[in-house]
Amino acid sequence: MQEKNLIKILISLGIILIILVATIIFSLNNQKTITGETINEYSYTKAICNENNLCQDYEIHCQGNKITDIKPTGFIVQNPRNWQDPRNLEDIEKFCNVD
Repeated sequence: MQEKNLIKILISLGIILIILVATIIFSLNNQKTITGETINEYSYTKAICNENNLCQDYEIHCQGNKITDIKPTGFIVQNPRNWQDPRNLEDIEKFCNVD
């Protein structure tokens, strides 16, 4: 009877040891990718309008306060001649500003 209990205890300890070793190995391998640095890359879409109120949507890619890429999304709107952009001038002109 005691031998069966001893075998169960040894098997349980073996399983716990395997899980512990696997967890430690996994943690050590993932430490290489953790740098503590803030990821400062992001993108957003923005409509850019011309003097004829033709607005085209663009995907703006930023790294910090610098533009890294601008791609048209393919969405274009022709607004009426008397249309006024509801955004303030600062929002119209700013790109990649981190608040």
